[in-house]
Amino acid sequence: MIATFAIFAIAYLVRPFGGLVLGPLGDRIGRKRVLALTIIMMSAATFAIGLLATYAQIGILAPILLLVARLVQGFATGGEYGGAAAFIAEYAPDRRRGFYCSFLEFSTLGGFVLAAGMETTLQLTLPPDAMETWGWRVPFLVAGPLGLVGLYLRSKLEDTPAFQQLESDDDVSEAPLRELLTRHWCPILLVMGLVLFYNVADYTVLF
Repeated sequence: MIATFAIFAIAYLVRPFGGLVLGPLGDRIGRKRVLALTIIMMSAATFAIGLLATYAQIGILAPILLLVARLVQGFATGGEYGGAAAFIAEYAPDRRRGFYCSFLEFSTLGGFVLAAGMETTLQLTLPPDAMETWGWRVPFLVAGPLGLVGLYLRSKLEDTPAFQQLESDDDVSEAPLRELLTRHWCPILLVMGLVLFYNVADYTVLF
């Protein structure tokens, strides 16, 4: 049980690195390209978990590959969440920005609920042996077609007017992360504190 939760938790350790790498990349090349990259990484890693061989088949390589997939998921999520928040914020009107950005968290929790519902349905409808052999793979394999749909939808997006304006003015920062940390460190610390307490409460209730 401890090992299971450790594999689940390891993805959260690399999320900040995903944000540090993919966030500034989105500032340089645009949100659209980075959001396409993150959904490919997340869906591919999740789909790969559904295809993993068991420990009985390939031994220690099985948990190692599972760990690698979880690390890819976490890294991609770190870039996805910040990039999606910036994308929505740059599109939203000033007086409605908070409301528009709230849909990001709403959709995330909605995904948790749908995933839990799918897993519960499988547990209630499949015999225990079937659930242990192949049923547990189904929610992970669903990520494949969902990822393709998400990639298609994101390929139809346009970069935000704010980013397009920066590009046309040739004012895209070469070091966005450095500028962020030197000019806006106080709001960063404030948000980190708020999110820390929120996420502890959130995941305690959900899991």
